Amino acid sequence: MRIAVIPTALLVLPLFSCTAEPAAETAAPTASTAAPAASPSGAPAELMPPSAVPGELARYEFDGTLSNSIHSTTKPKADTEYVLKAVCAGTGTAFFTMSEGGKDMIARLEVNCTGAPAYAGVGVGTDLPGPPIQVDMTLTEDITSAWAVLAPDASLG
Repeated sequence: MRIAVIPTALLVLPLFSCTAEPAAETAAPTASTAAPAASPSGAPAELMPPSAVPGELARYEFDGTLSNSIHSTTKPKADTEYVLKAVCAGTGTAFFTMSEGGKDMIARLEVNCTGAPAYAGVGVGTDLPGPPIQVDMTLTEDITSAWAVLAPDASLG
């Protein structure tokens, strides 16, 4: 990991030292403009699935070879807004679906596989069926990694 950090630092330094005018002071980057932090494996943090989050109802993970769909027996809370957050890397587009036990589709989220997260509001708990709720992904041939989590909006911040 140190090897990857040094070349990046060497590329950035010349950009700041070659300006003809003094650099203006800039504010620290905000969360929306800062680059994603790297994980221990070197992949951007958004490409790594999060640990279980409070109120999580379902998740899907794909590592380029194997997929894993996990659904809990937790019943959605009536007064809670739920969101499906998904991220994928590769080329093209992935389609994530949320269904009642793999049968009736509740929601579908189309995600461009750039590593940036996409969100779909799926309603409050009273709009959702009881467990199990399942999340799956289609079109995996050009995708190197992906994950999706269905949880309360406040937990996925």
